[in-house]
Amino acid sequence: MKPQRNPIIPVLTLALAALLASLATSIANIALPQIGQHFSLPLGQTQWVIQSYLIAITVAVLMAGSMGDRLSRWRVLRGSLLLFCVGAMLAALATSFLVLILTRALQ
Repeated sequence: MKPQRNPIIPVLTLALAALLASLATSIANIALPQIGQHFSLPLGQTQWVIQSYLIAITVAVLMAGSMGDRLSRWRVLRGSLLLFCVGAMLAALATSFLVLILTRALQ
């Protein structure tokens, strides 16, 4: 008989992953005026930072669900979190607005 696992670790992992996605959107919304000033763009154009992320995450949810069915769900979650972290790091280092939009979509 296998020993019982503590369910708190998977629950906390999923909760923190969901929090990460919400924080990414909230932080970008708060930073929109500063992003616009930094790249000398009007607010309408800087909103593409948010829109690119939301479009990409909508597509990624469908793909991750399908991949999770074929592969291990934990493997897909770990890969997604790694990709998110790499995208966040690249977005922080973005030197142009186009690079920022593309890295936010990667994130």
